[in-house]
Amino acid sequence: PLTVDPSGVYFRSEGVGGRFVCGVSPRPENDLDSELSDLRNVDDELFEETIWPALASRAPALESLRVESSWAGMYEFNTVDQ
Repeated sequence: PLTVDPSGVYFRSEGVGGRFVCGVSPRPENDLDSELSDLRNVDDELFEETIWPALASRAPALESLRVESSWAGMYEFNTVDQ
């Protein structure tokens, strides 16, 4: 199941072997318009400063996790339905 922390950080298990997928949507003030070329660089500080502390607080067993891979992506968003 997907777990969403009140901070907006989310995580779920992925396959076998204790792997997890996690992330967070940017706060509105940090959600700037992006170009596809911006996806070449993952914001590693976002994990270190926002995601990891929330995961460690929410599930202490995740305090010792380490990043095996990362990616950046965009999601379409319909502002009409807000």
